[in-house]
Amino acid sequence: MSMNNKKIIIADIKTLSPDGINIGGHPIAVANNYMEIFRERCIVAGGYAITHNFPVSQTITLPYCINHDSLLSKLKIFINAIVLFRKGRNQIIVLQQSTTITSFLCIALFYHCHSKLFLIQYNLEGFRSRVGKLLFKLAKRKINGILCPYDMIGDAFQGIPFCTLPDYIYTGNAQQTEIPYSKRKYDICVVGRISPEKGVIEVARHYAKTKYHIVIAGKPQNEKIAKQLESACEGAENIKLHLGLIPNEEYYGYLRNSKYALLNYSEVYSERSSGVVFDTLFNGVPILGKKCNALYFISENQLGGLYDCIENLDTESFFQEDIHNRLVCNIRIYRKSLNSFINKLYSFLTQ
Repeated sequence: MSMNNKKIIIADIKTLSPDGINIGGHPIAVANNYMEIFRERCIVAGGYAITHNFPVSQTITLPYCINHDSLLSKLKIFINAIVLFRKGRNQIIVLQQSTTITSFLCIALFYHCHSKLFLIQYNLEGFRSRVGKLLFKLAKRKINGILCPYDMIGDAFQGIPFCTLPDYIYTGNAQQTEIPYSKRKYDICVVGRISPEKGVIEVARHYAKTKYHIVIAGKPQNEKIAKQLESACEGAENIKLHLGLIPNEEYYGYLRNSKYALLNYSEVYSERSSGVVFDTLFNGVPILGKKCNALYFISENQLGGLYDCIENLDTESFFQEDIHNRLVCNIRIYRKSLNSFINKLYSFLTQ
């Protein structure tokens, strides 16, 4: 079978899902992006929480979704990997980054090089422990390539060919009419998974009881963060707090109805990318963010503004309609520039 006839399988062998039905947005968004790019050549593989979002004819439903980390969960991931490698035989498999070290082990034990195998890697998580480094060495010769946002991540894979590209590639398929500045309901939104490195609690404390209308929406990493955030927003009528797993329709609704998205990331994002950044830009929303590698392209392409610390952010200077509209215009230009990555990705996977 020639490379032009092989299916491209975008797969998540972990499919982390608390209830077996709902899942965080990033794995589904990536699968959607591959479906838009490769159309009938694309197959989405994962637990039911992912595959039920796609046509049955273009899915491989793996046996398990994972609702928490445990030894039994590792066994379920092994079974998912075995099924994927068997059903993906003689095709092109692209593994989403959801369980890096376990993926190395699955590749070393169960993958027999009957397909082409690529890994998506957003950070260097797999190299932070001796176990991870050892398992990578065992799996290395079986991996055909790495898809990553930065060269430094690709270089860490010790000679494996890599392709640098953004988390999502803009196709225009999801483009909607942009909401005018004056009709956007919120001044600032903070959306997505809520974890310490995203600095959401600091944002809440900074803007509580100010004139700015804020929406904070996402699932907290743990109960401690949820309580801290609720405390920071207590008595702040200007902040709408929506904690929990946010359905895609509401997630994108919050984005599109906001004048700016605020990403108060810490330096951990100097070695990882952020899917929320591209969700935001693809929906025509400028970004205000803390300086880090994941966001430097925002200032380079004039898609928003960056700051050293949130206390020094001159928020008011961004709330002029002409400034906002100019940033939105720059976003449109930037999105079109991403079309070149479609051919780059296709060539890398099928060479």
